[in-house]
Order: sequence, then structure tokens, then C-alpha cells
Amino acid sequence: MSRYFPASVCLLALYGLFFASSIHARVTQPSQTRMLPSISVVGTRFEQQLRDEPLKTSVVSADDILRSGARTLVDVLALQTSIQVIDNSGSPNRQIDLRGFGMTGDQNTLILLDGQRISENELASADLASIPLDSIERIEILRGSGSVQYGRGATGGTINIITKKNQETDIHATAGVTIGSYGTRGVSASAGLSHDRLSLNVFADKNETDNYRINNRSVQENVTAALNYRGDGGPLSLRLSSGQQSLGLPGERTAAQLLTDPRSATTATNSASLDSLRIAFATEQKFYLGFFALDITHRTRDSKSFYKDYGYTTPDLTKVGALSFSPRFRFPFETGTVHHSFVIGGDLDRWNWNYFSSDVNVVPSSTAQQVNTSLYFRHTSNFNSGTSIALGVREQRTVNDVNFSNAIAQQIRTTPAYEIALRQDLQGGWSLHAKSGKSFRLQTVDELRPPWGSIVPTVLEPQTSQDLDIGARYADSALTAGLSLFRMKLENEIMYYPSVFNNVNLPPTERRGVELDAKWLANAFMTLEGGYSYTNAEFTSGAVGGVSVTGKQVPLIPLHKASVAAVWRANERTSFTLRTTYSGEARLDNDQQNTSSFRKPSFLIADFVVVHEIEKWRLRASVLNLTDENYFTYGGLSGTSYYAYPALGRSFLFTVDRRF
Repeated sequence: MSRYFPASVCLLALYGLFFASSIHARVTQPSQTRMLPSISVVGTRFEQQLRDEPLKTSVVSADDILRSGARTLVDVLALQTSIQVIDNSGSPNRQIDLRGFGMTGDQNTLILLDGQRISENELASADLASIPLDSIERIEILRGSGSVQYGRGATGGTINIITKKNQETDIHATAGVTIGSYGTRGVSASAGLSHDRLSLNVFADKNETDNYRINNRSVQENVTAALNYRGDGGPLSLRLSSGQQSLGLPGERTAAQLLTDPRSATTATNSASLDSLRIAFATEQKFYLGFFALDITHRTRDSKSFYKDYGYTTPDLTKVGALSFSPRFRFPFETGTVHHSFVIGGDLDRWNWNYFSSDVNVVPSSTAQQVNTSLYFRHTSNFNSGTSIALGVREQRTVNDVNFSNAIAQQIRTTPAYEIALRQDLQGGWSLHAKSGKSFRLQTVDELRPPWGSIVPTVLEPQTSQDLDIGARYADSALTAGLSLFRMKLENEIMYYPSVFNNVNLPPTERRGVELDAKWLANAFMTLEGGYSYTNAEFTSGAVGGVSVTGKQVPLIPLHKASVAAVWRANERTSFTLRTTYSGEARLDNDQQNTSSFRKPSFLIADFVVVHEIEKWRLRASVLNLTDENYFTYGGLSGTSYYAYPALGRSFLFTVDRRF
């Protein structure tokens, strides 16, 4: 155990004395009613009432997804406050960046599927394209560190995708067809069977599109099946998910090409493919002292990259296998009028990575294994006065064994995390919340790779962050609104630094920002909602490669993002949604010293969606990027100019679903 763990135990003991003495306190204020979704998983890894959690969690419902007009899950996330989506390859699995990490957003934003990790330990995005939109019940977004609950890579936040399970009817089925611009077409189907305590749900879809650019055609096929049993003590579920993807890689465009011919391909024959498989078992059982939960997950990910434009006739191949085992207990109890919940759990996961290069003379074939073992606890106390307090601690031991062309290295690190969270309900629908803690991430296998011209793996120190969130929230029958202020002070941030052609531990950096969100039910027909985030990411001191970066902005992170949406329900069957999303300008990749006059430009996107239901039919028509805005989400400096990946232009989408 590290030196931090005994200190955490002492904090827990002091905290225990505090809540034990609180049972004698006189309670004079009733708790307040909060207009929040009833169930949350992301904050505790147990299903429980959101009102019992001091952490701020936002929820995107299946109805929100339907009225977003989004084609993919990534498109849904791109609409959310303080989430940036970065496309630097043309893949539908784009990078998700929560709270401003730029090119390392994927490594600082944790993605979960039904509470189980699908973020990989390599410089690759989570396979979100393999999750059918129709299979999603809701998306839970925990902004700010989730390291106590989930470990590494959750400094920016955690996104938990919850899929549909039991159905109200005994037998149901749906089928749908989608057509749209740029050769977009798709079919989807789902079916469910429920009898007594057993239910089976199956989702399948196939989507293909030529996309905006030449040689960016993608084909995605997905199948998901979930078997659920409702026992007396709690549910058991077995889930199987499979995805297959083929993709053309058009390459980046230069600044001149963006103006004259943005849709052409720079690489006309390069391509990639991805096959993924996930098998997951989960249960949450009640026993005489409380609740026991267990997740067991096995997943594989086989990706190929064909660089025919560069003269290679065989592909680069990456094979990933991961096995996770996560038991945990929750013990609810009361001391007088105070309600407590104590969670203790552990995570064990083994992650294998094998890379086979098409040119071993340039990039050698490599193998690696990572083993993570963690122990964590978290205690929450809810007072009748409307006060909720949570304290949590985690310690994780990570062993990396890597072999890059017979250059062997082992890295062993023990890293702690902690959090203290508080929420206080006030009169009139108001509440205040605050959270402080420490989070961490470890370098991925890709980041262990030797720099060009070397055979020695790059072993870096763990990245750590001191995190602080404070905010307020208001809720009544018509209006919900929230304000959050956050700051993250990072040491040893891990990032690729082009001037030294290597991954490095950066000098100290800091993220600080503001997040606003509101939803107003103006009347029975009109709903207005919106959000705004200000995120300032900068180097606070130091130099890299002998050049000072003090006070410089971290690339690819816009200061401002905002969205506003109006939903008009003309009647019970028809709704119209108009949404605008704005993202401010940002420094380009490779401009850590902030010397270039080029910027990733700001952009404003408008989407219009109509949903109409006729008996068992549902029709949805969307116009995305209504004004045909020319923009990009990723660009980098190259010599005296820059390059970028153009984003999708104006597109039309029409979907018809039928329930059976």
C-alpha cells in the first residue's frame, strides 16, 4: 500500500466519528423534493435514487436521443455540454473529450456500457459505433473525476450507457429503415420476449454510408442480445454484443485543399476494419446485510489498418483481449435519523495487447500485458436536514509488461485516488454541491512505445490531478437549472509532444471552467433547454524541449461551447425540434507554444428534427447542419501551414419504424 492509504483510513475514522455523533443532533428542516431522474448507477456502481447522491449526474433519455436526430451515439454525445468530439481519422468511433483534454480526451474520459468499462488501454477510441441507438435506455454523464469508483482514466468524467432490459409487454418487436444523404442507408430490428421472471431482448442493425468524403465509406453491423432473470434477491443478466466495421481512410486535407476541394481523398486506397466482441455477466443481489453486485466481462477487439497508398500489401493488425472481475458490497444502515450507505469493492482486470506491423523495419511488432488490481470504499450519509456527504478512497496497483522488438520493460505503479463530496438542499427548490478529490491516469501501451530511432520503451510517471467542483442547482415543476465551477490541477500530464517526437510527462497544467444548463417546460406544448461551458486549459509553468510553455493554452480545446434547443409538441403524435450548437475556436494540434496565427475555427451547427407517430408507425425526418457549415473538429500544424479532417456537410435523414 502507498503512503496515502493510511492517511485515507484516518480520514474515514474521523468521518465515522462525525456521523456517529450526528445521531444526537436535532433535526428541524424537512428534506426537499428534487426534480431528478429516479435511478442512477454511475455515481456508486449500484442502482439507487439520484436524490441520495451528492454527485451531480445528468441523464440523456431515450426520448432525448430520438428527438436529437442523431445518426450515431457519438452524434448524441457531441450535443452535450462540455463534451467535445474530435474526428482525426474519419472513423465513426471519434474521440470523446469531457472537460478539455484535447488529443488525450479518450484517455481522460471513461466510457462504460451498463457500468462496465469499454474504454481501451491504447490510443484508440471506445467502440461506440457497435452500440445500436435503439438499444439505449439512457446515458448517465458524471462530469468530473470518477476515479474512486472506476479507477484510471476518469479525470474528465464518466459516461455510462445503460441499455434496455425488461419490457412491459410479453412479446414485442420493431423494425426500421433509414435513408439519407451521402448514400446513407440502414436497417434495424429488435425483439423481446418476457415470460414470468425471464426476458430476452435482441437488437440488430446495419448502417452504411459513403460519408462526406471520397474513400470514407463505412459499413457497420451490430448484434446485441441480453438475457435477464428477475430473482427474489435481485436481477441476473448475460449480455452478448458483436460489431463489425469496415472503413475507408481518406487522410487529412491541407489548408489549400480545404478551400478548393475538401471532399476528395488524400489517400485513395487506405482502409481499416474493426471486429469487436463483448460478453458480460452482471448481478445485484440482496442479502441480509445489504447488497452484493458482481460484473464479469470479457471483450476482444481486432483491428486492421491497410496502408496501400504507402506501398504496403499487408495490414497492420492489433489484437486486444480484456478480462474484468468486479465484486462489490453495499451496506445500508441507519444511526438515529441519519441514513448511511457503505460500499466496498475491488476490480481485477487483465488486458493483453498484440501488435503486428506491416513493416517491422519502421515500426516493430510488439506485445504487452497490463494487470490492474484495486480496492476501494465509499461512504455516503444522508441527513433529514437535506445534507448528503460522501467520502471515498481507492488504491490501484498496475503492472505493465511490454516487449517492443525484444526491448523489454516492466512498469509497476501504485496510485491512490480519493474524493469528498457534499450536497445541501435548501428551501425553495435550491441545492448546493461541492466535491474535492484526487484522480489519476496511467500511460497506455502506445505511450510506452519507444520514440523514433530508439529501442528503449518510454516509461512515464502516473498523471495525477487535484480536482475541485462547486455548484448550485434549482428545480421545480417547470424549470431545472444548474451552475458548476471546476478546477483540475494536473501533475505529470501525459501527452505526445511533437518537438521531441515522444510521449512525455508535461510540466504542470490546469483546467478551470464553468458549466451551465437549464430546461424549462414553458407550457404543455413547448420545452426550451440549453447549456454552456467555458473551459480554459493551460500550462501553468515549465518548459518542454527547452522551450517555455508557461501560460500557454493546451491545443484543440475551445474556450466556449453552447447549445440551445426548442421542442414543440404540436399534439400527442407530432413534435418539432430545432437545435443549435456552437463551438469556439481553439489552438491547432502541434501548437503547444501558441506561436501560430492559424486556429481551429469556431462553428455554429443547426439541426431540425420532426417526429410523427401514426398508430404503430413512427416517422422521423432530420436535417443536420442546416446551414451547410464548413468546419472541422481536428486540425494540426504542418510547417508553415496546417491540415484538417473536414466534417460532414448538410445532410438529410429519414427513418421509419414499426412496432409489432
